[in-house]
Amino acid sequence: MKQLKAVVGMAVAAALISASHASFTYNVIQSDVLLLNSMGSNPVPFVTSGPMNNFVDHLTGAAGCIVGNGTGNVAALVTIIYEVDTNGNGPVNQLDISILGAMFDYGKISWSEIVEDMGGNVLMTASATFKGDAYAGGADGALYHTSSHMFSRPVDRFKVKKTFVLDIADQTLPSSSIAALTLVEQNWVPEPASMIALSAGLVGLAARRRRK
Repeated sequence: MKQLKAVVGMAVAAALISASHASFTYNVIQSDVLLLNSMGSNPVPFVTSGPMNNFVDHLTGAAGCIVGNGTGNVAALVTIIYEVDTNGNGPVNQLDISILGAMFDYGKISWSEIVEDMGGNVLMTASATFKGDAYAGGADGALYHTSSHMFSRPVDRFKVKKTFVLDIADQTLPSSSIAALTLVEQNWVPEPASMIALSAGLVGLAARRRRK
C-alpha cells in the first residue's frame, strides 16, 4: 500500500511538472485601436504569462483606447485577432475574461467575441454593452466586468476574434462624456481531464504491477 501511495504521489508531482513546462503559443494577426476622428491607428500590446503561458493581457490603456472629453475623438474601434496553439498540452474548454475601463455620461463600450476552431466552426460567442449614466440602466464610473464562457467542445488549436467599439453618441467635443478601455485580461482554461491524464495513467500502471 505504501508503494502505491508513493507512486500516486510521484504521478501527481509529474503531472504538475508537466503542466509547469507546458506552453501555449500565439500567432497575433491583428491587435490595434482605430481612432475614427483622426483615423489614426495604435497597436495594442499583447502580453502572455501564467504556468502554461495561458494568461493573455491586452494593454488597451497603453494604446490610447479612450474617446470623449479632450481626446479629439468621439469613437474608436479595437480589433484583436489571434490564433492559439496548446502544443498538445491539453485541450481548452473555457475562457475566463476581465474587462476594465470607465464610462461617463454618454460614454459606451460595446464588446463582442467569437472563438472558432481552425476550420472556422464557432466554439463560443459572447457580447455585452457597458453604458454611462446618460443611458437608462447605465452608471458612471469604473468598469470591471468578469465572466466565464464554456466552449461547445474542447480544442487544442483555435482562433479568437475580439472587438470593442467605444463611442460617446456623437456628442460635440469637448464633452464630459468619456469611454475608456484600460485592460482586457483572458485566461484560457484547460479541460480538467487533460491535467490528470498523466497521473491517472501512472496510477493504473502501478496498480497493474502490484497485482502481478
